[in-house]
Amino acid sequence: MSDLSSTAEAIAASPVKVDGHPGLAWVTRNLHHFALSGAGTPNLLLSKRVGELAMLHFYLGRRLRSGLPAADAVHRHLRDWRRLLLRECGGTGYLRHLGSAPDSGLYHLQPYLWLRAAGHRTDLGEGTLRGLAARGVRPRSAGEFHALWTAGLVRDRPDWGSLLRRTAAVPHGRLRRDGYRLTHAVYYATDFGAHDARVPADVSDTAAGVLDRLLEEALAAGDHDLTGESLLALSCLPPRDVGRAARREAVHVLAGARLPGGALPKNRASGSRPDGAEVPFRDCYHATMVDVLRHYTDLEAGD
Repeated sequence: MSDLSSTAEAIAASPVKVDGHPGLAWVTRNLHHFALSGAGTPNLLLSKRVGELAMLHFYLGRRLRSGLPAADAVHRHLRDWRRLLLRECGGTGYLRHLGSAPDSGLYHLQPYLWLRAAGHRTDLGEGTLRGLAARGVRPRSAGEFHALWTAGLVRDRPDWGSLLRRTAAVPHGRLRRDGYRLTHAVYYATDFGAHDARVPADVSDTAAGVLDRLLEEALAAGDHDLTGESLLALSCLPPRDVGRAARREAVHVLAGARLPGGALPKNRASGSRPDGAEVPFRDCYHATMVDVLRHYTDLEAGD
């Protein structure tokens, strides 16, 4: 058994005090699902999952530095996540396979980019970056570009405001279909609610209005994942009195949908299992992590 697998299983088997948002402990108990060890050639779904964990680790860590309430509870979980991520990006053979898949190399490298943003570098990760750059690999998506920028590998601040302006012009009939493009554009444009985000006021107001409609549609459809994404995006924008009651209602609905162990199912149907059957990890992990980040973003803002 690899060191990574042993670590993940030990963490999963150990008692974890539920403190702060209950989703924190659920993620920590399920760290074995984020192990790339033994994955062999790059796997897009697994890289996405681990990249999201590394991104959550980075942004929660940044909120710790800003005086986040319940910081000790968050820090305990981040320590365990960081231990797994550092092993993952520094000592397995997974990153060594990226040379055979240069077109998607930056996508697979995002877990390391988020660790790098948090101040953690490894010889293997830096060598992989140099190898991809030498082969002329460039970001193919706004998400890859945002990870590179946050990791300090893009010199000038991208024009995220223009991206958000274009993305917010969503026809009403396509709102839910294109909802994730909008929420992600808000995340990039605001750097997940950073205080120095430079989003023009008119763009922010337009995006917030569209997000209010998206939140209403997602909530009515029982789509917990998109509801959480919409709430997080609204939390990243300047506070508004308009729609505040609807946002609080949505937070209450998500809290009511949360499972006893702390996980949030991706939608109403996923949370309704016959005979109390356990909801699969794949149907919970993303909505849970989004809800965790939304919670601490609201705490930082004093909401």
